[in-house]
Amino acid sequence: MSIYAPKCSLKPRLFNSKLISKGDMFTAGDFSITVVQANHVCPAVGYIVKSEDITLYFSGDTYYGEFIKDISEKYEIDIAILPVTKYIPPMTMGEKGALNCLEMLNAKYFIPMHQDIVPRLKIINSKISMSELSNKIK
Repeated sequence: MSIYAPKCSLKPRLFNSKLISKGDMFTAGDFSITVVQANHVCPAVGYIVKSEDITLYFSGDTYYGEFIKDISEKYEIDIAILPVTKYIPPMTMGEKGALNCLEMLNAKYFIPMHQDIVPRLKIINSKISMSELSNKIK
């Protein structure tokens, strides 16, 4: 099994991973995978995973940023997997960032991740209702 991890993270040293960074490409079976930018407090990347007829964007832990526009211009996203949390201070994109990202990507399907995860401290987490979020998606 191959393990891929961002060059600047601790994981490559712990797990003898293959080092990756934005722009790198590799294959896994019938899938081509391109490493894309992610903005987070620690080293992170996202992935574009393409099969013959599906393109999936796995954002990784990231904030919403202008780099999403670059991704939307380069790829026609069928499925977007995005973090939706509301930590204070923010650790990933919250509801507003996810909605902006979805609008820019024009993805056919959305899979939220990190939604309703156990808060690190109750005072810094507020839940985001998926039904409320789904009503806001255009």
